[in-house]
Amino acid sequence: MWSALQELGRSSPRSRSCRASCLCALLLLLGAFGPPREVPDDRFNENAVLSALILKLCRYTTWPDEAFSGPDESLVIGVWKDDEIYQTLEKLARSKKLTIDVQTYSANGSSSRSRQVDLSRLEVLPKPEEIDVLLIAESRKKDLEQIGKLYGDRPILTIGLDRDMAKKTCILSVFIEERRVAFQASKKNSKTARLEIHSSILRNAKEVFK
Repeated sequence: MWSALQELGRSSPRSRSCRASCLCALLLLLGAFGPPREVPDDRFNENAVLSALILKLCRYTTWPDEAFSGPDESLVIGVWKDDEIYQTLEKLARSKKLTIDVQTYSANGSSSRSRQVDLSRLEVLPKPEEIDVLLIAESRKKDLEQIGKLYGDRPILTIGLDRDMAKKTCILSVFIEERRVAFQASKKNSKTARLEIHSSILRNAKEVFK
């Protein structure tokens, strides 16, 4: 993972700023997750930090076992109408094979399996069976009602890329507030989607909508 973050640093014209951003991203990915923290540089790479938070939140989500057709199926993350977040995630994936320990549950209990992350840049909303995670750009807030109708009861982790999107349809909202990475969560929406967001993560949410 460190090599992937180094690649992000090399791609930025502001190396000092990006090194700070990559350090924040590394801390999130390695598990140093606590209350929303201040990013230690005035010119931080917002997309790198948000991307790391998104991957961390995926690790702390449990899917129903039937969400995946088999043990080798990838975790598919679709990015809708946010090219900057897509490009940041794609650089991570290109620099090093990106995998996540995905947790699932069934009547026989829970289990965890390392799955490769596949990224998809979306111009139109996909069929529910084509994705496991949907990242929704701030510019698509007006489409949240449609997204709820398409995916609300399907085991898809919907993440809005702006504050308060979890108040409506999304399960999570991620954003930067006063140079701090933060997120909100909706217990109601996660229950409808049959996804479990771990309590250890919910304790660190800026707000939980019930």
